[in-house]
Amino acid sequence: KNLAGELSHASKPLLSNAKPDTHAVTRLIEKEKLYAGKGTINQQYLKEMSKNGVKFSPENVLRAEKLADGKIVFLEKGNSSAGLQHIVERHANDFAKIGVSESQIPNIVMDAVSKGKVVGYQGKGTGRPIYEITINGQKQRIAVTTGSNGFIVGANPAGSK
Repeated sequence: KNLAGELSHASKPLLSNAKPDTHAVTRLIEKEKLYAGKGTINQQYLKEMSKNGVKFSPENVLRAEKLADGKIVFLEKGNSSAGLQHIVERHANDFAKIGVSESQIPNIVMDAVSKGKVVGYQGKGTGRPIYEITINGQKQRIAVTTGSNGFIVGANPAGSK
């Protein structure tokens, strides 16, 4: 199949209440190794993470970004509990409601963490930071949980302003 066919197949559940096809997302990851033209992962970030003792699986890292404070955040394929698979299984329909397809979720989450402005928190205290970013010309809020090692655990849309 071509990329358009894969994307079409992956996004069909978003048009209904069906469970998202996480296997289609995995196939896209493995086939393309990039999202929406963002390119490949900066290998220097992976080297720096290893040097700093961060535990991760290089073959499972989908995106990595260095923040203004020097911290590296990264998104892995994950599983049902954390990472991209968790985000897609739990929140693909929520992202679809704000015009974000499954294949765009990694870029949106990484853009929120690396370019967004913290405008609040979801949960108790300073739980999950809520980042404001512009998506399709609209300000949106994306809540993202990042572990102390930079691993993106989960993310979900948190309304618009």
